[in-house]
Amino acid sequence: MSITKMPPPYLESGSYYGYGNDGVRHCRGSIMGRSNRIPDSMNDQRADVKMQLRKLELVDVDYDKGGAYWGWTSVPMWCAWGGINDPDDESQAEAVIFTRAQSRDEAKSIVRESFPNARFFR
Repeated sequence: MSITKMPPPYLESGSYYGYGNDGVRHCRGSIMGRSNRIPDSMNDQRADVKMQLRKLELVDVDYDKGGAYWGWTSVPMWCAWGGINDPDDESQAEAVIFTRAQSRDEAKSIVRESFPNARFFR
């Protein structure tokens, strides 16, 4: 007989949980870092996306300033954020993508896997 291990159930925050003997849900941990956010309105890869890209400043080597844990590595962590350049669309949905890369150019290349027409501004 084989036993299949099920993945833990996750909360919207990324934390996972289990139930104790008392039947109460207990948080057991969290995913590392922060989740990428790509709004449905930006799923068209042909979209003209204007983005900013910055290297994250880490505190104590492996936490960002907001307290998210990224784990230690010698490869810098980058954050790209921006929206669709559409003067007729006032909602201007914003995407956020986190990646590890040795350089700004490498980080741009990784972001362009999701948004090939991305333009970057400092």
